[in-house]
Amino acid sequence: MARPAVAAEEPRRAAAEVESVPARLLFVDRHSLAFERAGVLAEVAAEGSCVRRGEVVARLKAEVAAAALAVARARVANEAEVVAARLQFQAAEAEFEAAQAANSRAPALTSLSLPPVSLNVFESTALNRLRLARETAAAEIERARKEQTVQERSRDQAAAELESFRLLSPLDGLVTRGFKRQGEGAQGGETVLEVLSTRRIRVEADIQVAQTARLAVGEEIDVLVTRIPGDEAGQETRRARLGFVDPTVERVSQTVRVWADIDNGDNRLREGLPAKLLLPGRGPAAGTAR
Repeated sequence: MARPAVAAEEPRRAAAEVESVPARLLFVDRHSLAFERAGVLAEVAAEGSCVRRGEVVARLKAEVAAAALAVARARVANEAEVVAARLQFQAAEAEFEAAQAANSRAPALTSLSLPPVSLNVFESTALNRLRLARETAAAEIERARKEQTVQERSRDQAAAELESFRLLSPLDGLVTRGFKRQGEGAQGGETVLEVLSTRRIRVEADIQVAQTARLAVGEEIDVLVTRIPGDEAGQETRRARLGFVDPTVERVSQTVRVWADIDNGDNRLREGLPAKLLLPGRGPAAGTAR
């Protein structure tokens, strides 16, 4: 009958190998959004709104900036200077080539005692003037092209300026807090609203230095979560992946901060709920929760 008694002690001994450390749950994909500039809010998402990544969640009044962009786009679309410069070059080139051709067809005056003398239609000074006019027209094309490039840069600047009047959500999530309402003013860098993703939640705790020997970053560990505080029936165990073990030790408590991430795709877990990090193996007493 001694064997069953030993066998009955085995589960108790194995259960004691798991040690729980008090911890808390924290959402980590949380963003406080602010404009780079000051202005008056024309639109802002309400608390509780579900937003998608890249969606506009707040916008400042930007009539002047929008008009400036429209003017810049119109200037880029206007290619009259470039077209006029090309036509001027074509005319100057045709005139210069015609002068060259006329001179090439001119007869030469010959004499027995003198070298041949060409009876050019255009003197060299006139021909040089036509050549210079052609080169000036070519330079005018280059100037018009560079001016067009400057106009394009001005258009891009105006577009970027207008973009700074909008706030975009950096992730798929929920607007959890709104600090400003439509019609109110906002300063540059002042938080307007907060966007949060609940798909990932972090369990964080302080453990004793000796307990860190049983942990390795990247491994999976169990977390006991109390979804309804004070009700043990509301507890459940989740798998988490250890993401960090602090290389430093807190001087007063002599503990090490660690955290692990839990997939919360079902949105059953909430920030602030009590939890316990389940560490493998025996060790000294657990540290305090953060």
